[in-house]
Amino acid sequence: MKILITWATWKLWQSVLKNLEWKISKNDVYCLVRDESKKELCEKYWFNAVVWNYLDLNSLEKAFDWIDLLYFISSSDLKNRFLQHKNVVDSAKKSWIKHIIYTSFDRTDSENSALGFINDDHKKTENYIKDSGLNYTILLHGIYLENIPDFIWDVSKTKTIFFPAWDAKVAFTSREDLAIATSNLLLNIDISKNNIYKFISSNSYNFYDISAELTKLYWEKITYIDANIDDYSQKLKDFWVPEIYINMWILFWTAMKNWEFVDTDNTLEKFLWKKSETIIDYLNKVYKI
Repeated sequence: MKILITWATWKLWQSVLKNLEWKISKNDVYCLVRDESKKELCEKYWFNAVVWNYLDLNSLEKAFDWIDLLYFISSSDLKNRFLQHKNVVDSAKKSWIKHIIYTSFDRTDSENSALGFINDDHKKTENYIKDSGLNYTILLHGIYLENIPDFIWDVSKTKTIFFPAWDAKVAFTSREDLAIATSNLLLNIDISKNNIYKFISSNSYNFYDISAELTKLYWEKITYIDANIDDYSQKLKDFWVPEIYINMWILFWTAMKNWEFVDTDNTLEKFLWKKSETIIDYLNKVYKI
């Protein structure tokens, strides 16, 4: 079985490759990369690299030739995402790919969601895949556990977590767990045919929980302050964070405050064959002195 993995989110892509490295023949795994300079990142794992472009149907069809299974990591291009996704699905169908796995986003489909337009792109893509006639598996990913250091980046200096999340809980999900579960799923794909899975943590936590755990690790009080979104945005601007990223994260912060990421699920653990990583495990690994 020939597997093709698309490049979009570098760290997830790399983790999936790493977890496939000793489980499958190198000749059976291909990586889609956007330019020649990225080929060596794939070849580092001795896999095959194929150069492509989301907007070039010929390059997609050429890349998909002889591929059985496509692991399709969603595009990070918010402006052109659905068009790019449509091109991938159309090319996969034309190339007679047998099965497509799409990494989507666990979300609320409420019309009042702060992430409305992001959710809409994923929902349209999911429906387009389901209507394509291709066999599919759709994975609804949670907010990455590995994002936490970016949220509390100066905690070691200030001994304060200043973040706009109120007391809302989030099912922070380990990217490494996602990669391990995905590699297991890729090698047992028939059991997941035409299914949608919540790939999220079985535990949820708020920033008070994070501050309490860090207090234990640092042996001194770590205080959580529920920041005003405008104040937090200004703080990031003061540290020269580009406004385009701040504007995108404002939507996620608002969604957190609205408890949009609180749901938990144990489906991920069934593909992991173990318990999902907890926030306590992660903080001990990253912040333990």
